Amino acid sequence: SYGIVNSPFVAVEFDTFGNPWDPFGLSAHVAIGLNSIETSLNAVNWWWNEIANGGLVNASITYNSSTNNLSVLLLDADDFTRQNSSRLSATLDLSICLPEWVTFGFSGTTGSYFELHTIYSWNFSSTLQVVMPTNTTINPPATSPPANPKRKSRTWLWVVLANIGAISASLLVLGLVWFYCRRRNYSRKEDGTMSVNVNREMVTAHRKFSYKELRLATSNFADEGLLGEGGFGKVYLGFLRDISCNIAVKRVTPNSQQGFKEYESEITTITRLRHRNLVQLIGWCHDNNQFLIVYEFLPNKNLDYHLHREPCLLIWDKRYKIAMGLASALFYLQEECNQCVLHRDIKSSNVLLDLSFNAKLEIATGKKAIAVIERNGQRFKRKLVEWVWELYGKESLFDAVDPRLSGNYDMEQMERLLLVGLACAHPNYFDRPSITQAVDILSSKAPLPILPPEMPIPTNIVSLKDT
Repeated sequence: SYGIVNSPFVAVEFDTFGNPWDPFGLSAHVAIGLNSIETSLNAVNWWWNEIANGGLVNASITYNSSTNNLSVLLLDADDFTRQNSSRLSATLDLSICLPEWVTFGFSGTTGSYFELHTIYSWNFSSTLQVVMPTNTTINPPATSPPANPKRKSRTWLWVVLANIGAISASLLVLGLVWFYCRRRNYSRKEDGTMSVNVNREMVTAHRKFSYKELRLATSNFADEGLLGEGGFGKVYLGFLRDISCNIAVKRVTPNSQQGFKEYESEITTITRLRHRNLVQLIGWCHDNNQFLIVYEFLPNKNLDYHLHREPCLLIWDKRYKIAMGLASALFYLQEECNQCVLHRDIKSSNVLLDLSFNAKLEIATGKKAIAVIERNGQRFKRKLVEWVWELYGKESLFDAVDPRLSGNYDMEQMERLLLVGLACAHPNYFDRPSITQAVDILSSKAPLPILPPEMPIPTNIVSLKDT
């Protein structure tokens, strides 16, 4: 069976799934096994019960040939001082259990379950002197004492071998178990502050700031440097003296659990993204229950400002260029990423990842998605999509164009942009074009979409009326 092999081995098992043969009824656990993963010399629960949902862990495996002690230590990679840890050991004479020459390495499987295991780095060292074999036939001097075979064996037998069963998950040395359906959980440290699951890509590709650095860069988060404010925090202008550049610092509202979730979700998503039309991440900070994200600073503010508040007109060429850039970024997020990314907060005032269909319409019309207008002395709200669709049905689509453009635009581009916007806002999602089709239409590589003259009623509403 997979649990027993012909060749002897010693294994340190990192398991995230409970099998019937696991000792003491453990589920997620670490164990030391000899010649079979179904029989453990010793085992202990993970210190972090949510390891299967993601986490960066440092593992240290040590063998002492004098005491025959094999010990395993696991620590949180983000906080080496953390008291919660996994420790276990077993007494094992490797010179007896294993042959004279051995191989050490890693082995793992997930069986019918899906998990991603990554070993980011590992190293091996020994304090014992290794005696290498020689082909010489010359006999040693008679006065030389014979070598101790048991000592030789011990010098050759420092071994670490991870071997797991069909439904077990394996990590060794520095392991990350990251389940890519994005189930990111958080936990609190013993002192009451929150702990963040930081992926390895973020550690190696982006800078970790101290809270003191960012407080200095933003002049103690001065109000005059406030760039914007959202539901879970504020964005401040900062300046990094060491690299002489401006930055945008997003500060999550302190003691906000929902804000913390947004923070963790944002940093674990944005670290994987690289596109010219997306704001780039510079680094992050989570010190003393303060959570901050550092982005490149965009001096041109946001689309909402230029369409609705900037006195200078945003000309058509720039509007269409922005629309194509947003479409390109959206195509990247949905089609070119290893995993599809949905922004879920797309609006023209969102400067970080503003990749919205509504933004496309606003580029053309200069009107907000929901505007308050006056008619016959009465004020009421009008939805932009419904208004543009009504004009389309009356064959007056170009009446939706921003009058401030004064006819200075490309009519073919304008028609394509407006119709793509309507098609992407179709009430029935299955009738909407894919992002690939939308980009092809905007690039004049595909014909214009054919839409009904009246805005359709969503299918689920029709079915309710019929009942």
